[in-house]
Amino acid sequence: MELKGKRLLYIGGSASITDIAFYTKSHGIKLLVAGKSIPQDIQALTDEQYIIDVCDRECLKKIVLEHAVDGILVIGNEDIITSVVDVAENIGLDFYVNRNQWVELQDKKNFKRNCIKYGIPIVETYELSNDSDSVQIPRSAYPIILKPADSCGSKGISICNSEKELKQSIQKAKLYSRTNRFLCEKYMDCPEITIKYLFDRGNIYVWEINDRFVNREQKNVGAIADCTIYPSKHVKLYFETLHSKMVEMLKDFNIYNGTMFIQAFVDGEIIRPYDPGIRFSGGLSYFITKHVFDVNPLEFMINTSLVGRMYLGDENLIERISVDMNGRFLANYSILAKKGTIAEIEGMDRVAKIPEVFNTIQLLHVGDEVNMIGTLQQVFARFHIEAKSREELNRIINKVYNAIQLKGIDGENMKLCQKISIL
Repeated sequence: MELKGKRLLYIGGSASITDIAFYTKSHGIKLLVAGKSIPQDIQALTDEQYIIDVCDRECLKKIVLEHAVDGILVIGNEDIITSVVDVAENIGLDFYVNRNQWVELQDKKNFKRNCIKYGIPIVETYELSNDSDSVQIPRSAYPIILKPADSCGSKGISICNSEKELKQSIQKAKLYSRTNRFLCEKYMDCPEITIKYLFDRGNIYVWEINDRFVNREQKNVGAIADCTIYPSKHVKLYFETLHSKMVEMLKDFNIYNGTMFIQAFVDGEIIRPYDPGIRFSGGLSYFITKHVFDVNPLEFMINTSLVGRMYLGDENLIERISVDMNGRFLANYSILAKKGTIAEIEGMDRVAKIPEVFNTIQLLHVGDEVNMIGTLQQVFARFHIEAKSREELNRIINKVYNAIQLKGIDGENMKLCQKISIL
């Protein structure tokens, strides 16, 4: 399949732009970008830039048609992908996910209903009306978690310890929901994993399974993942108890090419999926896959956007990937910032000298303001680490944490306390 001369529209942030630009340039692809604002680093690496509201369907449609776009790559939130799904369907442009797949598998309530249909264990759910004055949940059920049915990045999530807190949190959850809907579940305090899938011409592959460690230092808000470890301790349990049911469900939705992740609780010997995403997760772990297997799922998504194939040659590159990481031990570790404005950053030079840290993605810089607590806006930087064992990974993670200092405009410490042990 020939990529040269194709025109790719990218909608997303800066974290992936260097890799996207390298791949598109090396294959003769014209790289376009659209958004309400376009950072200078993205402008410098793209061929054409368009300042628009990408959630305005008519504006997005006009750009796609007038500028002969062959495919769209989105690394962004659900609102943006929803807009692209609508536009692609309207003009007949191929996109990796269609409306039915998106509505049934991305929406948390619909996903849960489908899990029940296929015998997949779920987290206990409490049914509430949209009226915050009519809450009827047993006192013994608390704490519970309230979240929008169709949001991402931990936005709109609250942990409620009483009926009063629950009533106050309903409006917050609805504020971050496109459909004004929310989900009320039992609060789970147990290990977590993320399962990631790749779809190639209808075939389903498990791309990775990682152990997900979340930060619970901030009260009454959603817990943010501050570390994922590869491979997971629970790979065997997943394949023995859940894989066949997940494949059965996903096959019935006829996903042809693409990617998906599912976050799940490990409740003893039961894995309970709770959060789906038909997109790349916020952790951007394709950097890990590229490092270990020299295979990049980001490139797969560019390919399928333009020519409807995940890989271009005869070799099935997906089969190079193994969830056991070929016996290697890796971490995707994030340092989180507290609320405030960053005035000073120290220690990045020291981290750069740690040989086990093979990649760094800095997302926040001096002058950036952090105001959305309990969301991925708090991620200061991601550090990709490889070590000889989990014990060694644990030591390096703590070394990175101790090296970095973040200070606010009044000299206050802006680095969130992160008590991590992955052992």
